[in-house]
Formats: sequence, C-alpha cells, structure tokens
Amino acid sequence: MKFPIRMSILVVMILLIVVYGLNMTLVFPNLDDSDYIAPQADAIQLTTKVYFVYDNALRSENRKIDVVDSHFEQAVIDTIKDGPKNTKYQSMFDFGASVISIETINNTCYINLSSDIINSEMWSSERLDLFLWSIVNSLTEIKRVFDVQFLFDGEYLDNSILGYNLQDPLPRIESLNFIKEKTSADIAVQFIDEINASREDLAYELLTDNSKLVYDFNDFLKYADELSQETSGFTRDLYFTKTYSDKQIIYIKFIKQTSENSYTVHFYKHWTLVKENGEFKIDLLKN
Repeated sequence: MKFPIRMSILVVMILLIVVYGLNMTLVFPNLDDSDYIAPQADAIQLTTKVYFVYDNALRSENRKIDVVDSHFEQAVIDTIKDGPKNTKYQSMFDFGASVISIETINNTCYINLSSDIINSEMWSSERLDLFLWSIVNSLTEIKRVFDVQFLFDGEYLDNSILGYNLQDPLPRIESLNFIKEKTSADIAVQFIDEINASREDLAYELLTDNSKLVYDFNDFLKYADELSQETSGFTRDLYFTKTYSDKQIIYIKFIKQTSENSYTVHFYKHWTLVKENGEFKIDLLKN
C-alpha cells in the first residue's frame, strides 16, 4: 500500500513548522566583539631555535612560533620579546629595546631599533656583543636570512664589535653559542657507538695522537672488528669513572640475556682517557 503523496507533503510541512518553532523559543546569548575569535589568515606554526644571553655565551631554546603572512622574522622577534623559559636568560628587550620595523631584502634582515637602546645599561655592558648576536643567530635560523643589519631610528651606526662594524650586516657566529663540554664518559660511549654503527672513521678520530702513531687506520680496523665480535649480542649498560691526576678510566658494563631468560651474563671493559688540546681522547696505549 503506497503512502499518499498529499499525506507525505503534510507530514514534511508539520516537521518544518515544529523545527521553526523550537528555534524561535531558544534563547541565544549576546556576544561582545571581544568574544568573537577571528581566524588568522595564512597562519602556520613551526619550531625554531631562539637565543638568549646567559653568562658569557648564547643559550638556545626550541620554541614553537606562529607565523602570519610569512612574516617569519617578526615571529622570531616576538618570541624573543615574550621572554625565555629559563628566567636566568636575558635579551636586549630586558633593557627596553624597541623594534620600529623589520624586513628582509636580498637575504639580509634589516631590523630598525629605537636609538634609546644606545643609552641603556646593555650598550655599555661587556656582553653587548652577545645581546646583538642573540638577535643575529636567532634570525639566521631562518633559511632566507644570511645576515642581519641593525639600524637605529633608521640610521646606520659606526661602531665596531668583535671586528665587525655595525654599519655592515652582521653574520652568524656559531662560536658564541654555548656547547656543553663532553666528559670522558661521553667520549668513551661515543667511541663504542661509532664502532657499533660501522663508523670506524669517526671512532678513530677520538684517539690520542700517540695512539694514532702506533695504530694506523688499518690496524684500528682490526681492533674495532675484535671489539665488535667481543660485544656482539651484548647491550651497553651502566658505566662509571675512576679519576686520577693525569687520566680518567671509564668502565663500561655489557650485558646479555640468556636464551632461557633466567639470568643475564655480563662483563666489563675499560678505556683510558686523557686530555689532549683541551678535549678528552682515548689512549689505547694505556689500556
């Protein structure tokens, strides 16, 4: 039995009337302009490094930045202005620096600062170079920025810092960035990991000069192969250091689970490390 067409139309009309009536009885809240969230046009989010000043070096922080309309440089500066996560870090904005404008032309980023910063405590500080290069190294994390030109109220400033003149664009200087000094244990662990990764060439560079005189690279390949066979199937585990006046000995534990998983077997190996040109190196002659 077919449902009458007239009856179908009547049912649809009744449903429409009910829905309309429900909407008329609902009370919607009044929103102020501040309650509306406007979508950002062409906004993207990315992670980059920004640099701050602490002690006598630049310290980096990985930060997520919101970039609107491809204004990468402005987003980086805004992130530095927002401040570091580590409250001991500083930037030029802690001394009242004010950015008038920023733009990149032919891979040079021009940042125009208020000249008031020249009369600040920062400008007479021994760490002025770090405060300036915290901006330079942060901006040159952007691929299209090769160097940074500082302007002050739109004018170039004739002032020399670290052998560079502020009238010219300043390049990135990696040596100003803080690098954690590697311990003797770090070097010993790296040595083993390089051999396990078949990068004997990198492991060889961790030897002292005297070790290289006795072990040429072909001899070292034999040493590395013997070490690989000895530790095959074992996992590098704990390590500890014994310190002497002229050397440090690193003991590293290697472990392996038995096939029955009832117990583990293990053994220790040690390496002697000495300072050479300020860095720890492995001395195979003293092992």
